[in-house]
Amino acid sequence: MWRQAPERIVALGLCGTNPGADTMERKNARASQLAIVDFDGLQALAEQRLAPAYFAADSAQRAQLTHTVTQMTLDAGKARLTAQFSALSSRTDSWPTLPTITVPTLVIFGANDMVCPPQDQQRMAVQIPRACVHEIPQAGHLAPLEQANSTAVLIREWLHLLQD
Repeated sequence: MWRQAPERIVALGLCGTNPGADTMERKNARASQLAIVDFDGLQALAEQRLAPAYFAADSAQRAQLTHTVTQMTLDAGKARLTAQFSALSSRTDSWPTLPTITVPTLVIFGANDMVCPPQDQQRMAVQIPRACVHEIPQAGHLAPLEQANSTAVLIREWLHLLQD
């Protein structure tokens, strides 16, 4: 969005994001995930690969969160999942763009994010001149789902700061 229309953006929120181009390791992992879909179906992918990677290991809500991710995956369907994987595999490296982001930017991430590790989130925030960074404890990659209240409070407080 910032590369395409920065004049339209007054603030930016980034949650568990990866500004880098896709690695061969991630491309291979996604190909493996699609093979699971072809062999065992979308539900197996969601329950065996996606949910375990998305949430904090000690999440008390693991069963409910797994159910939610499974339903989201089933609702999306194989065609949309394949399109998402394709988009991720061909994304542009945005690391060089980060220092050009001149609007207030909130970077939030789960402390236990295995998909977009905390150290990468911290590194990303340092590159953005007006970034405010927050780690959400006891959350993985889908922090807004796993720690909805904590995430909402952070976003609400940040939006109030923007209005002052």
